[in-house]
Amino acid sequence: MDIVKDKNRAFIASVAWAAGDIAECFQEMRDLLTSLVTVLDSVPVKEFKDDPTVRQNLGRNVVLTTEERELLNDLLLSELKKYIANAEEVQTNQAEELEHNNGCVNDPVMRLDRFRYFAIEKRALALVKSFSTAIQKLANAAVEEPDKNRYLLSFDKESEQKKYETAEKKTREDYVFYNLLLGDLYRHQATLMRAELPFETVSLDRTQDVQQQASKDERDRSVKEAREHYSKAFDFAKKQLGNTHPFSLRIGFSFATMYYDFLDNPDAAVELAHTIHREVAPRVLREIRNSEAAVRNQALPILQELEEKIFLWTVVRPLDTQDPKCYDQMSLDTLLQPLLAVEQRGLTKE
Repeated sequence: MDIVKDKNRAFIASVAWAAGDIAECFQEMRDLLTSLVTVLDSVPVKEFKDDPTVRQNLGRNVVLTTEERELLNDLLLSELKKYIANAEEVQTNQAEELEHNNGCVNDPVMRLDRFRYFAIEKRALALVKSFSTAIQKLANAAVEEPDKNRYLLSFDKESEQKKYETAEKKTREDYVFYNLLLGDLYRHQATLMRAELPFETVSLDRTQDVQQQASKDERDRSVKEAREHYSKAFDFAKKQLGNTHPFSLRIGFSFATMYYDFLDNPDAAVELAHTIHREVAPRVLREIRNSEAAVRNQALPILQELEEKIFLWTVVRPLDTQDPKCYDQMSLDTLLQPLLAVEQRGLTKE
């Protein structure tokens, strides 16, 4: 059995990603994950403990490197965010069409509805389904304590111990990462699921109520899955990772987003986001200041997205709703502070 991970797949995927060939990148990453899961499902590791060849191949080739993890994360989340943005644009166009047509559903509204369902929602749900099973299996494999026979490739005791410690740290990070990624996939999936039925399925009999409840239940299941995976990542990271690890930023940001988007608690979301930005972010940035680029890249995008959310939640949406509370005891400098921080960070990068 060939249990060697084809590193060329990740290389081709990274080149395709850089070139904007998303389809090729998806194909290579899907094949890469499939090969890893096949190994995990098919190779009885305990029977090969005395085989140095299998030990070497398993140790090096049933896990994703940090760079491969980040590529998988960027690929999936960026594509789902595109689907969400497209769905919001379709909804805006539908609202404008309904307004022009005095609230009556016409053919353009129906066409937009079908486009959203088939070209956006179904494709996004298929994307989540096709990757979530493999990611879940990698998370299950990572939760276990690393088997020294899988990771130790040398007969020198000192070298073996060092490699085992490195593998143990990587395994702990893998478990948190995979659960955070699964939580993000299900959260984005829930965002795309509509609470209302498509226009063409609306009817006057009771079947509409049944369909509406089924749609709501499916969305609630996605929210529940996201919360469970976020909780697993949080509970494990609290025990196994330091509070200066870049993942602490992502865990806090994920919970804040859940509060705002699904749990109808915007005040808790804003408070948590401000706490993370004020207390957690400086601590993490000091810790990773001299780290390699791959480590810094785990924190900086999340920090930027956090600042954008703070600006959106505290300035843009309150102004859109004309909520008078947004003006109470707040100066313009205070309102624009998150946005200025984002711009300043962008200038610093350049």
